[in-house]
Amino acid sequence: MSQLAKVLEEREEDVLRAWMGQVRQHLAPGGETHAELEDHIPLFLRQLRTVLRGETSRDHVSPEAGTSAVGREHGAQRFRLGFALGALVREYGLLRDVLLDLIAEQGLRVSLEEVRLLTNFVATAIAEAVEEHTRQQERELRTFKSLVEASDNYIALVDLEGQVTYLNPAGQRLLGFSSLEQARATSMMAFVSEDSQELVARDVVPQLLQGHTWQGEVLHRHLGTGEAIPLAAHTFPVKNEHGQVELLGSIGRDLRERKRQETERERLLRETEQLRHQAEGERARLNALFQQAPVAIGVLRGPEVVIEVANPLLCRLWGREPEQVLGRPAMDALPEMRGMGLDDEVRRVMATGVPFVATELPVQFKRGPGEALEPGHFSFVYDALRDEAGHIEGVLLIATEVSEAVLARQRVEALLRRSQEAEQARAAVMDALAEQSLIAMSYLHGPDYVAQTENALNRRLAGRDSLGQPFRQAFPELHQQGFTAMLDRVRETGAPLVNYETLLRMESTPEKPAHEMILDFVYQPVRAPGSGVAGILTLGLEVTKQVHARRDAQRMAEEERRLRDFEQHLIGIVSHDLRNPLSAILLGLQLLLRRESLDARTLQSLLRLQSSTERAVRMVRDLLDFTQARLGGGLKMERAPMDMHPVVLGVVEELRMTHPERELRLEQHGDGHGAWDGDRVAQLLGNLVSNALKYSPADSPVTVRGVGDPEALWLEVHNGGAPIAPEALPRLFQPLQRAVAGNDKATRSVGLGLYIVEQIARAHGGGVQVTSSASEGTRFTVRLPRSG
Repeated sequence: MSQLAKVLEEREEDVLRAWMGQVRQHLAPGGETHAELEDHIPLFLRQLRTVLRGETSRDHVSPEAGTSAVGREHGAQRFRLGFALGALVREYGLLRDVLLDLIAEQGLRVSLEEVRLLTNFVATAIAEAVEEHTRQQERELRTFKSLVEASDNYIALVDLEGQVTYLNPAGQRLLGFSSLEQARATSMMAFVSEDSQELVARDVVPQLLQGHTWQGEVLHRHLGTGEAIPLAAHTFPVKNEHGQVELLGSIGRDLRERKRQETERERLLRETEQLRHQAEGERARLNALFQQAPVAIGVLRGPEVVIEVANPLLCRLWGREPEQVLGRPAMDALPEMRGMGLDDEVRRVMATGVPFVATELPVQFKRGPGEALEPGHFSFVYDALRDEAGHIEGVLLIATEVSEAVLARQRVEALLRRSQEAEQARAAVMDALAEQSLIAMSYLHGPDYVAQTENALNRRLAGRDSLGQPFRQAFPELHQQGFTAMLDRVRETGAPLVNYETLLRMESTPEKPAHEMILDFVYQPVRAPGSGVAGILTLGLEVTKQVHARRDAQRMAEEERRLRDFEQHLIGIVSHDLRNPLSAILLGLQLLLRRESLDARTLQSLLRLQSSTERAVRMVRDLLDFTQARLGGGLKMERAPMDMHPVVLGVVEELRMTHPERELRLEQHGDGHGAWDGDRVAQLLGNLVSNALKYSPADSPVTVRGVGDPEALWLEVHNGGAPIAPEALPRLFQPLQRAVAGNDKATRSVGLGLYIVEQIARAHGGGVQVTSSASEGTRFTVRLPRSG
């Protein structure tokens, strides 16, 4: 029997105690319980004793084959406790040292075979533990990576040089990167907004380098659009196993939606506050109206007919103070009303919703001092008071004391006097209204339409005073024009007559010469009580100037349209007739230029003629395109599948040959395939580049850029130099307009190039935009959808 196995069995507790002391002091992260620290080591020692006794085959104790799951379970457990891989390996080194110390202490003679078995068993356990620890670590890293990749938050790692080493997909989308590789090629400061760069450099980075975290808002920017993106950032240092800061980490949450919601919430709060103030104002106004209403108002509720509301006038009618009636049943507060059945009427209204109306009802109230009853007459209404759902919740009482009216009716003379005074007051009010009216007004009474009232405007328009005269006598010319017949029709039918923009021819009077005017007028019948139409109220509004102005505008618009159509037809005819002669001249010049016997002077003259003819051909082509676009319903396009990048390259190369002294740059990116009219697009690009060459300094470059995205191809032409005047931008694409003032003596341009550019872009279903400033230069951008 192995002496070493026997000693291990006897001294197992001592071995465990010594080993755990060393591990807790030198290797453990801290905070582990005794059971956690001990883990599978007792089982490991038992298996070691089994091996030393020879109870297992030697083939299973080598590091290559492994022995059991003890090492793997120990490695997994140590990973969960946070042991580093090096600490796990050193644990077994400590155990081996404790076992060797035990051998030395006991003075045991250990055979070479036992040493080999001990060494192999420890090595096997180390290998199994390391393998399991590594597997657990890799699985955790995969899980962590999956979580990071799937996170909606921006997550980034930056090295100490400020270079991005990792940016998760959410961060790539947020900042406009197309791939992680593109992000890794970018400095951190490239996507930090200028407003936050000082904050990051001064506060955030120094904090992280000192091993601290930092939280706050950092303004980033989208690399493509330049949009400012506020992020709630949590930054932290990433340390290596020696505790040194190795990377800078950042987790950010997009605050744009929250800020938008905060802005919206503040707006809603402001609106709510305004509505609250308005509601309070309305409530105050309603309360003031209720308190100051010229009628008595009250609210009665419940089967006991409790008085809930009573305005001051109602309390005065009852002869009570508000505190004597409010909150009390009506029959208790007003006992003199018992036996009249009014409380039953209130309950009936509550039950049926049908209003109860009382007119001049005699009632006696104790309104004076003492117990004497004072008679009075009242007209009042009990109406159902409903809530928002339409349910009856009480009864609204509206009452008016008519005692004086009843007594007055009994006094005929007083009533007649009041009637006369009222009639006079009404007439005075009508006269005042007539004189102050903004429209011509008169009142024609009886079948002869005698003018009883007319205002000053009516007299001024008519040029005469018609008061007291029949209509036919006062206005014989209007009678002949059919206006009396119109008055007859209104009187017979009782229906008002409304006419607009009616011509009136007025005869000469001492006050006004003969004239014509146009009126909008109304004949409104006025009915007498108990009879038919007593008279007709006439209301007239002179619209002569407005009608003439509208007709003049319509006539001028029609003349302008005819002139524009004639100009466009003329341009089309002239340009079409010029095309063939110019083509013949150009062909003849080309044949002459092929002769070898031409002297230098003749050659130079022919070349100038050829250049002038080609310029005239381009002008004729522009004029024909303009005519087709304006009169033919737009330019005709012949779309065909193609790669537009070679077409753009051909246009640029051709312009490089004709302008060898200028620098023309070309940039092309993305897919250039689509369905377009290649000749028209070449014409569009040629116009834009020619303009850029013409209006930019000779020593400055002109850049042409073609970029394809999933939906369209974008063409961009950029040049430096003086910007286009802001007031010229809105009319830049109109025909016969140019970006600069004055005549174009170099090319004799007619100002159709940019108009044709826009027409070609529109015919492809796209469009063209222009920006121009002294600092950024002038840039024309054309969008051409891949399919129209």
